[in-house]
Amino acid sequence: SMPDLVAAIRVDQAWGSAKLAAALHEVNPAGSTVDSEFGYALSASANVNLPFGVGSTFGVTGIYAHGAQQFMGFNNEVGNSSTGFADAIVVSSRSAVGATGTTTTTLDLTTSYTVAAGFNFGVNDMIALQLDGSYADVDHYGNLFDGNVWTVRGGVAYTPVNNLTINAHVSYAASDFNTSNIRTAVDEDEWGARFRVTRSF
Repeated sequence: SMPDLVAAIRVDQAWGSAKLAAALHEVNPAGSTVDSEFGYALSASANVNLPFGVGSTFGVTGIYAHGAQQFMGFNNEVGNSSTGFADAIVVSSRSAVGATGTTTTTLDLTTSYTVAAGFNFGVNDMIALQLDGSYADVDHYGNLFDGNVWTVRGGVAYTPVNNLTINAHVSYAASDFNTSNIRTAVDEDEWGARFRVTRSF
């Protein structure tokens, strides 16, 4: 019922760039009488120009979220990690056993974090070699859904003319989840490949 509020600050210098960002997100479950709560996400990133190659860079990013999973940068290509996208879980508990007990319903916000780093090595003005890796961890209520996903990816970028880049990547991802209560979520090892053409205007 409330739009996300996002703020960021960035600095660009001869050495590279750095950025800090924060977001506020209302968790308001549909079809539930539980009161909404506010989640948030924090991120920090830096991109450093390297003294070798042509336009070579090294970048690192870290993101932490509590009840704001859409800011984590997860994707549906890695195992069953989409199960971890829920901002919260509705938890019901009774204060006493029997008919006289009262039921309390609350929200338990999902906590997650991810760190990622990568190199971009420019062989010349047209060809760049790329290597990056990331690690993500998701923590739901109790052991309902806890786990992690790590990935590594290597590729080549070809820029024959300005504003036109052709990318080819190969990736490997491994997921490790404690999902005793979710039968459809399993640990997986996956290989993937992607071919992309980007035209900037």
